[in-house]
Amino acid sequence: MKKLVLSVLIILLPALVYLVFFFSNDPHDYFGLKDPPADFDSLIGHMLDLRRGDYDALLLGDSRTARIDVEELDRETGLRFKNMSFAGCTIEEYSKLFWWAIEEEIPLKRIVIVTSFYATNQMLQKDRVTSTNKLIQNPVTYAFSTDNYMDMLEKLKDKNYGYPTVETVYSAEEKSANFETYRRSLANMLSKYQYASDAVAELEKMCDYCRTIGIEVYIVLPAWWQGYYDELEAAGLTEQLDALKSELSAHAPVYDLEYPSCPLNENYDDFRDYTHARSTTFSLLSKLICNNIVQDAKLWENGVALN
Repeated sequence: MKKLVLSVLIILLPALVYLVFFFSNDPHDYFGLKDPPADFDSLIGHMLDLRRGDYDALLLGDSRTARIDVEELDRETGLRFKNMSFAGCTIEEYSKLFWWAIEEEIPLKRIVIVTSFYATNQMLQKDRVTSTNKLIQNPVTYAFSTDNYMDMLEKLKDKNYGYPTVETVYSAEEKSANFETYRRSLANMLSKYQYASDAVAELEKMCDYCRTIGIEVYIVLPAWWQGYYDELEAAGLTEQLDALKSELSAHAPVYDLEYPSCPLNENYDDFRDYTHARSTTFSLLSKLICNNIVQDAKLWENGVALN
């Protein structure tokens, strides 16, 4: 019997050594030992933090809202916000994250969804929430994930891995080139646009459920650089822009900065590309999320624009 136990230990020893080494360099802080959490823009880091944290409000967004300061949101609203934003988060993933939070019995009081018409393109939809949930079910599946292993290697190479970094400052020529590259990509995606009806329907179902059980929910559509609306018109999608807002507002109030004459879309210096804005728009987004301030925003409710 002793020989059998010893043989098993010898066989398991490499795995045990790996587990000790991995969790000593854990890229996403599975056990919540770091303060603050290592990930500011990571789905797996957000899900781990939400599961073990003390939150009652969610911010669901993509890279445009990943850097919003939740301390300001908490201070202004009296709620405990978890910013679940991560790069490329899709319409489908918003609802997947919400239902996962409900399954985890997070005592939610408010949900803020930051999205756009562009995000309703069927080509963009994906579901990384379901697979990530499977990874975090226990430490073993988490540690032996290939993706997490590669993230650990990245962390070993970069001690600041996972933490916010200073935003790159481009020269006028570099910025102009970036805008042109983004415009071409945008035009290509809009030319192939297909409305993600199933994903939008799930988002609306989520909003209806929130209102039924007393969770405050609303939708924010941030401003884009003005050239975006030229590409929408070229793709024949201008009318669908308002049609979406009307449809969504039947399920939740929509605070709309995504319209052609919005003053915020004229400030070239405030944008680093067509969709990512900085100071002015960023500040307004925070105010909208905190207190539903509607400066420069159209408010849509029950299918119509109220201003």
